[in-house]
Amino acid sequence: RSLAPCYLSLCFFNFLQFKLNWFKAAEYCRTQDMFLVSINDEQELNDAIDYVQSSGYFGKNSDLQLWTSGNDLGESGQFYWSTTGARITFDRFADNEPSNTKYQDGSTEDCVVLERSKGRNLTFDDRPCRREYHFLCENQANWFGAFQHCRTLDKHLVSIRNDEERRAVINFLDSTGYTKANKEFKLWISGNDLAEEGMFYWASTGERLTYQNWRSGEPNDYAHDRCTGEDCVILEYIDGAGRNYDYTFDDRPCIRQFPFICESIP
Repeated sequence: RSLAPCYLSLCFFNFLQFKLNWFKAAEYCRTQDMFLVSINDEQELNDAIDYVQSSGYFGKNSDLQLWTSGNDLGESGQFYWSTTGARITFDRFADNEPSNTKYQDGSTEDCVVLERSKGRNLTFDDRPCRREYHFLCENQANWFGAFQHCRTLDKHLVSIRNDEERRAVINFLDSTGYTKANKEFKLWISGNDLAEEGMFYWASTGERLTYQNWRSGEPNDYAHDRCTGEDCVILEYIDGAGRNYDYTFDDRPCIRQFPFICESIP
């Protein structure tokens, strides 16, 4: 059994201080085994901007136009995150945007930037996809994206079926320096109850999830809204928070984005 460190680095992001168009930015991120950034809520926005800030960019620049994975290339006016396939529901578009402005060269606005400029404070705007902007790659994905990408590497999203496998994952994280750099984290694992509510299985092996490593009160299928329950499993750790957050399981919405671990299964 071999754990792959593909998505365990000391930071979740990579801010590129050169410019590419949207298609080439997405392609470049994939060459780095990463994804063009998706921003689903205030926390993810703050995480992304904190990383850009840490790069020193704002020390030299006041304005920012940053490609995200958002686009309506499939159907005009229907914006999705290409990285996850999820609909854009985060209400962050600037006033009167998206506008799908048409230009004299025939181009339209189908790809989404995150913008900070005079009058715009970290808002979304649609722009022509062929324009060149800075961009941000991330090594997080929703559960489906994590599962799929492990398969493209001929590996599997990790399963943790007993104490021995849990310890192997902890040792792996320690060996990468990940736990020293991150005092709390959530990682996708292959457990889910997508087929039947309350019946959790390991997607990577097809086995029933029987290992009793759940956080107290979990799984609870908490309803985040009328459409979003919790059907996919994370491994969660918070330093100093006790046994309840000591590499324990919790169910979360499958569309949330977290880092993940791939493994080789003999």
